[in-house]
Amino acid sequence: MKKKAILLIKVLFLFLLIFYLNKFINTQEFLNAFKVIQVKDMALILFLYLIFFVLVTLRWMTVVSNFVKLNFFYLFKNIILGYNIAIFTSTLAVDATKFYGLSKKIEPSKNISLVIYDKLFTLFFKIIFLCIIFNYLNFTKLEIYKDTFFLISSIIVVFLIFFLLKINFFLNYLLRFKFFTFLKDIEKIIMINKNKINKLIFLNLVIQVQFILLYFVVIKIFIKNISFIEVSLITPLIEIVGILQILFIGIIEFSTVIFYSFFNFSNENILAATLTLRFNELLITVPVYLFSVYKYKKDKNT
Repeated sequence: MKKKAILLIKVLFLFLLIFYLNKFINTQEFLNAFKVIQVKDMALILFLYLIFFVLVTLRWMTVVSNFVKLNFFYLFKNIILGYNIAIFTSTLAVDATKFYGLSKKIEPSKNISLVIYDKLFTLFFKIIFLCIIFNYLNFTKLEIYKDTFFLISSIIVVFLIFFLLKINFFLNYLLRFKFFTFLKDIEKIIMINKNKINKLIFLNLVIQVQFILLYFVVIKIFIKNISFIEVSLITPLIEIVGILQILFIGIIEFSTVIFYSFFNFSNENILAATLTLRFNELLITVPVYLFSVYKYKKDKNT
């Protein structure tokens, strides 16, 4: 029954996506948009994707380094595999391959706790980053209920900071229930990784800015008058929505077009940009994954 419900959701959303594309996308303008892409643009996008994967691997390596010592390319190939699968499923695939990569290295409860720790830390960072960027853009350009949104954003940020500071209290409460017993190692991970907090904050900031730069470079090819701050607002939103791709096929592309439509940018150009991103992601992940497997095996045998 559950599988049928998920399938029904996917089919319904697919029909919605087809309807939207047919109703609001001019096919000829969409195809013409690709004419502006040059070889140097593709090379730069692929390079930025490679840097992104390296940075994400370094972040994951930092998270697990106090618990298990692993070769960089071993972790790298699992990260790349996750993003490879995520193209067709959801960004949760990256978490799955992280877990799989550690499955024979440490006990399962600690493994899943490390994945959750990394996910929550990254998600909280994105939300706080998003609140800051939104309020800056709202006060300088959008001017939509400035005081109200600032108050709401402030409450969200304060709550997240309070949650992080008092996370042990919340964990102790949740651990009373059998369903949450898999969280028992998170408290230990938080304590052991205290010396890594500053480094993780820095890495998350660098990764966020780098990924925004990637989106900005691609969208700038198609829309010349877009600003970096506008892309800085939308990109974290798209990343968060990307989690839902496991249920809604094409939600990343759909949400990208919808979000940028609020700035009155061309739907055709935005769709062309997001598909260019996806194509380049696929183009880089396959050869890089094969190289990382080869490099790991080579390092292991030396």
